[in-house]
Amino acid sequence: QSLDSTSFFFQAEDGIRDVERSRGLGDVYKRQVDYSSLSGVPASKVKAIDLINNWKAFLPKFKSTMHFICNHMVNVDKDTATAFCYGHAIHILPDSPGGDMWEVYGTYDYNLVNTPKGWKVSSVRFNLKYQGGNKDLPAIAQKK
Repeated sequence: QSLDSTSFFFQAEDGIRDVERSRGLGDVYKRQVDYSSLSGVPASKVKAIDLINNWKAFLPKFKSTMHFICNHMVNVDKDTATAFCYGHAIHILPDSPGGDMWEVYGTYDYNLVNTPKGWKVSSVRFNLKYQGGNKDLPAIAQKK
């Protein structure tokens, strides 16, 4: 069940254009997000609704996005767990100067806690390994 919570995190991100698919993020995500290796913005505590709103302001500007996660390793210790996986994200914005695809490769580290309502992601950290394609695509998308 803890692995389901980490997978749902990405389903909510890719489904951000669909309110029903992203609404459940609050059911699995509770506290801290750290994408500093990609964005340079320090880790911070973010409410699920604020994370969803941040994604809604950015991700739907791409024609499509796809997140692949694999090779999960999960360690459970009573009511807490840690999880690790590899990730590859593809972002498409057709007809963009410099190319229409931006790819990001890295790993994710999760901390989870088991609550009466099931496992919750208490923190997630993305560790950037490589970016490919048009690295200006996020800025181009943001201006749309």
